[in-house]
Amino acid sequence: MPAHWLNTKLMDSFVKSSHVLKQQQRFRSLLEFTSNFMPVIVKCIDYFMDYYRYVLVVAASSALLGWVYCLRCHLERPGQSSDSDEISEGLSDCLWGSTIISRAVTLFLVALMCLQRVPLLVQAVFLLPALVWILALKTLKRSGNMVTICGLLLPLVLALICLGGFFRRYIMALGYLSFACYSTRSAFRVRGPQFYLWMLLLLGLAYISVLPESIGCSERYILLISIPLTFVRPLAFGVCPNGMPWMINGAILLAAFVHVAVAPVPWMMVLASWAYFFHIAYLQRRSVQIIELIIFNLSTLYTLTCTSYETLVIQMLAMELKLGLQLRQRSTDIHCIKPRPTAMYILVYSLYSIFVSGSIPALVVDFPRILNETCFGYTIWTGGLVMALKLLLPWFLMLCILGDAYKDVWSQERQIFAWLMFMCSTMSVGLLLCVVNHGSGRKIVSSVAALAVVQVFPFLWLQLWRLANSKVGNKWISQLSNAPPPIKQNLNLSA
Repeated sequence: MPAHWLNTKLMDSFVKSSHVLKQQQRFRSLLEFTSNFMPVIVKCIDYFMDYYRYVLVVAASSALLGWVYCLRCHLERPGQSSDSDEISEGLSDCLWGSTIISRAVTLFLVALMCLQRVPLLVQAVFLLPALVWILALKTLKRSGNMVTICGLLLPLVLALICLGGFFRRYIMALGYLSFACYSTRSAFRVRGPQFYLWMLLLLGLAYISVLPESIGCSERYILLISIPLTFVRPLAFGVCPNGMPWMINGAILLAAFVHVAVAPVPWMMVLASWAYFFHIAYLQRRSVQIIELIIFNLSTLYTLTCTSYETLVIQMLAMELKLGLQLRQRSTDIHCIKPRPTAMYILVYSLYSIFVSGSIPALVVDFPRILNETCFGYTIWTGGLVMALKLLLPWFLMLCILGDAYKDVWSQERQIFAWLMFMCSTMSVGLLLCVVNHGSGRKIVSSVAALAVVQVFPFLWLQLWRLANSKVGNKWISQLSNAPPPIKQNLNLSA
């Protein structure tokens, strides 16, 4: 702190003058004297409150960058063995020197913080970058098959675009549109009715993000249009479910339509919604179903958590993804996918399912009002579960479609998780710099919520991935078990 603001001499003079004025009972003069001195004290308090703030942000950012590099060492090049632990002599000398420097810096920081009597929590944050970078160097020594810099460019650009989506929805829309066209670029050479339908869905979804946010209750009447479209959507694609699923989904959607239109008995709709959730989550947890029936059931369940046209948008996004994957397979005649594009599909479509019709600040701030308008209702005990369904059901739906299109994707869990951690950690560096501790409550909560969503996304994906594997991945096993035995050909060798 600058000495001309406040020092020991000025403090002693202030205390002495205050005592003199108090003894003389000149209280009005004492009030004016202390009022003139208080701005300096407030300025000093603000200085000490932010004394470690910028240094802590830099230290946490450096630790995150080290973690990103450590994750980069775990990313492997496809088609090559990762057993080789040999590194060049020059790289070995560089690693040896970097390890010595990092340990020397760590010892210097420990000695400096002990002399300065820095608080223990602040010391832990200061030492975190050195420890993470030491871990990254050790990982680099053991990694002999890292992905190249060129292989990291597209995921990094995609992560930066997704980062921009937290601040402007149209940035995420442009990233989604570009990625969808790039990943399905081979389909532009073989155009047909399915291609034009996919292009129409793609452009419509990109345009919807320009509209005002619908998360909330401002466009509730549009839900009356979305509910019938949810019911007839399977028929439009030539899929007719069996009698029981058709009746159950039709009954719950009819009840939701009546509830949104007139809401005669709200508690009955709440009970029916929770009964349907129990039916989907527990009674059908082990049943192997076709992908269209899974989409129908999840779309119906998601409709019960909506307040506007979100359900229609999510179904359009699911249809676009399904058509895009089919076009990609038909145009390239390749029925397998690598971990890197799989992770990019998961990240882009999962985040765009949030930003296409709203944003995280609106979702966090208007939390009670949103849930109060859903068919599940709002209570303090079930509010968190309903909001989790609203966020996670679109993600689960995208995973089911992706797993249904590529049967080899279930064996790539480790590498997909590593790519997701790499991209989400890259986004966390930018979001950490945007966390604020001043301003309105909405601004503070939204900045922390965005960072939290990015941090927990890979772990939520891992749980949803295993759940989707039990629903869709077992389909391939059942098809193999029910396949007819190979025909043995009797060769006539007598000739």
